[in-house]
Amino acid sequence: MEINTVETVTTSKDKLANIQEVANYLRVSVSTVRNLIQQGAFPYIPIGRSFRFDMNQVRQYVEDQVKFKPKSTEE
Repeated sequence: MEINTVETVTTSKDKLANIQEVANYLRVSVSTVRNLIQQGAFPYIPIGRSFRFDMNQVRQYVEDQVKFKPKSTEE
């Protein structure tokens, strides 16, 4: 009897990151990421007692936090 298995290929664009990877990406401490989660300000996926993060959402969060946006060069 042969069992067919489906292999899933994970690319970096759809990778779920752990809290340490997100902290490293943002260059902040794990505690800072946890504080953002508790404030309800940061996108995360609860898995059991752990957190996972969609890196596309993390990048979007960072873009949304930009306070200074340069003026468009188009006139």
